[in-house]
Amino acid sequence: MGIQDIGGRVYRRARQLTRLPPDAWRSLLPSFSQFGEDHALLRLLKPRSSGTYVDVGANEPLEGSNTAFLYSLGWTGLAIDANPVFAPKFRKARPQDTFLTMGVALEPTELTYFEFENNVFNTLSPERAAQLTAEGTRPVAERRIPCLPLRDIVRQHLPGRRVDLLTVDCEGLDLDVLRSAHLEEMRPTVIMVEDFARYQAFREGGDPGELDDFLRAAGYLPVCQLAWSALFVARDWRSHPDRAFRPPDNRFGYMP
Repeated sequence: MGIQDIGGRVYRRARQLTRLPPDAWRSLLPSFSQFGEDHALLRLLKPRSSGTYVDVGANEPLEGSNTAFLYSLGWTGLAIDANPVFAPKFRKARPQDTFLTMGVALEPTELTYFEFENNVFNTLSPERAAQLTAEGTRPVAERRIPCLPLRDIVRQHLPGRRVDLLTVDCEGLDLDVLRSAHLEEMRPTVIMVEDFARYQAFREGGDPGELDDFLRAAGYLPVCQLAWSALFVARDWRSHPDRAFRPPDNRFGYMP
């Protein structure tokens, strides 16, 4: 999606708002995320005009991005994806970010990257690739990808910077990515993660799953569920130095 597409989206929204009261114009802000995750951040946590994100499994720089809106506010950070087609797109659309063509794993290694016709299914997880194949979606290519733990990547490319937002969408390897971050050290204020188990529990009831257990044990609490995207906030986030998020009006008690 280019600037003209964004302009067209804004124009169509403006046409819709002309018949609404003036205070409805705040809804003009575009959402780049798949399920409005960026708007949830905006309304629940009130991000300031600068901050640092790490976007693992970033995919496109604009369409479907959880960090594009924050970039427009003045945030910058790391975007990581094993698919090299996104590197020139990031350089053009988000030149202040650092884009890395690589994978994330628990230890330095090489993993097989399974590529599908629809690149949103691309994965470094052989289990996820086998599941998709069983469902009738077969990979069209495979190649080896260098991988490092997320903590090592952040130390190398964001030395001395605090991570305010960590967003993870890694098609089956999300828990490994979070474990490799060493959250007790990195301690991002907000974690946004794709979690199908938690979505199924939200929809049907039952155990929200291993990823939810891991984040709660690490001191994070869920505050929002947007389809299969879950938004977690650190219990101690109000004490974090140089907060990139404003403490909201918490009269309804939705924030820790």
